[in-house]
Amino acid sequence: MTNSILQCIETPDIGLQMPYNILSDVFKGIRTQTMLVMGMLSNEGKTRFLAKLAAYIAFVHKEKVCIMLNETTEKEIRHCIMTTVLNNPEFQELHGVRINKDEKEITLGRYRDSEGNFINRKHDGEGNYTESLEEFQARLHKDSEEFRQVLRVAEWVEQESEGTIYVKELQEYSDETLEFEVRKHKLTKNIKYFCYDTLKSDNDSIGEWAALKRTTTMLSELSKEIDIFMYGSIQLTDEAVHLNIFDLTSMNIANSKQIKHLLDQLCLTKRIPKTEYHKYKYIPTEAWG
Repeated sequence: MTNSILQCIETPDIGLQMPYNILSDVFKGIRTQTMLVMGMLSNEGKTRFLAKLAAYIAFVHKEKVCIMLNETTEKEIRHCIMTTVLNNPEFQELHGVRINKDEKEITLGRYRDSEGNFINRKHDGEGNYTESLEEFQARLHKDSEEFRQVLRVAEWVEQESEGTIYVKELQEYSDETLEFEVRKHKLTKNIKYFCYDTLKSDNDSIGEWAALKRTTTMLSELSKEIDIFMYGSIQLTDEAVHLNIFDLTSMNIANSKQIKHLLDQLCLTKRIPKTEYHKYKYIPTEAWG
């Protein structure tokens, strides 16, 4: 016990700060040898959360992070990270550009002039462009401050993510493949922070709870064995949308068939309608444990 107390003085048992203060406080930060799973309904922000967490690890803490994907493509995660870094204040303090722009406008190549109007590529009225791509890009660079700012941030992301963010698309995501990829990136690139979207059973057992539990067990044990942090996202069942948060009990959580026992940290999240915001409040606390 004495050695444990002294070791905590030398090396406090706390990880990297998370971009969400309450989660960081509850979970003692992003710690290696732990696994965090975030459960959300479909289209509720699983990949967005992952993108912000990975970008925060890479750009704020300057740590390497590996993103493994089996649903989202590398192109889509690139757009997520770009939009996250562009719009969130944590990253705006680093790259110095204060701007808010929707990802939809970026992916469609839509930029405004000084009067707030979109600048369109010239055409003949029948859908045939009369302006070359190079001419249009030059005109955007000349007439759109918004375009110049987005480009500036994009160049910053390129520079900062070089050798920091690694993305791996998994066409085959059996337990053996997952373990191989994690071990390979840890051994060859010394990556300690991994994000996996979406956590699911292997290719041959889609929909089987036992297979998902086996995969989760493998990743959780692997995080402790090779000293890494593992983040995974899971999709909640559709009927979860009807669950009243105020009726949530330990029995409901136990109905997840004890996947929670495999994890160090588990969040089950649900969108709150704006009409019900008045029912909730944040309660900061200094007491933990």
